[in-house]
Amino acid sequence: MRWLLSTTLGLSLISATSAAAQPPSGTRADELALEIEQTNRDLNATYQNLMRQLKLADQVKLRVAQRAWLKFRDADCAYGWWDLRDCLIARTSERAEQLRDSHFQGADGKPIKVPPAR
Repeated sequence: MRWLLSTTLGLSLISATSAAAQPPSGTRADELALEIEQTNRDLNATYQNLMRQLKLADQVKLRVAQRAWLKFRDADCAYGWWDLRDCLIARTSERAEQLRDSHFQGADGKPIKVPPAR
């Protein structure tokens, strides 16, 4: 069940940004599309790495926080950014960094270290 929820959340990260950020053809657009894909992969890998190390109660908290963050990111990017794709890249990269810098503790009580996914 946890795997299904984690996978579903991870896939929703990808589908939300890819649906919102369909670039027109062109070099800059292609670069942005690739960067969006990479930042999504980085965030998903970081999220999954963190979830695997968390106690169940903390997994639930993080899942709730991540879903709220997705809503925030989409709303934030819909307002005030000249290019939605730039916002998605920036906010997604920031979130991956936030997760890596989290202060969660693992089941053993020790701080969790999440290395960069790249």
